[in-house]
Amino acid sequence: LSDNDGWLAAWVWLDTLTGGTFPTIAGKTSSTIGNHEYGLQLTGSTGTISFFTGGATQRTATSVTTIATGAWRFVIGYHDAVNDLVGVSIDGGAFVTGATSGTAPPDSASAFRIGARGPTPDRYWPGRIDAVMFGKSPPGGIAGVITSIRDALWAGGAGLSL
Repeated sequence: LSDNDGWLAAWVWLDTLTGGTFPTIAGKTSSTIGNHEYGLQLTGSTGTISFFTGGATQRTATSVTTIATGAWRFVIGYHDAVNDLVGVSIDGGAFVTGATSGTAPPDSASAFRIGARGPTPDRYWPGRIDAVMFGKSPPGGIAGVITSIRDALWAGGAGLSL
């Protein structure tokens, strides 16, 4: 994403909330914090999901809705470079947003990973991941389209058939 508008979404199933250091659903991440670009992750054992943009100082939006174990959940996060925001939504709910510092996330050389933030098992996603989706915003910015993207992909809980 670097300093561009974009979004990342997935359907996830959480087996457990125990253990792990920020288990990651997907993103361009690294085991070194300064090398993260963006991602969706579980925040500790609280069951909250955050979308972050990286660099040495992460700028995150953390959901206020926790996800439970044993059920499929739809999560989507986005970066709005024009308005310096990140946001996250679970199961088609309202986006919870957070302001970025206004400093562009790095265009890192980190790998795009699904199910892990880095090579250590404590950062593996403790469950299942399906239908990971990524997109960049059309001209005019993401603010005007992210709700429509979320609604189309969520499709009332049925998911968009691709």
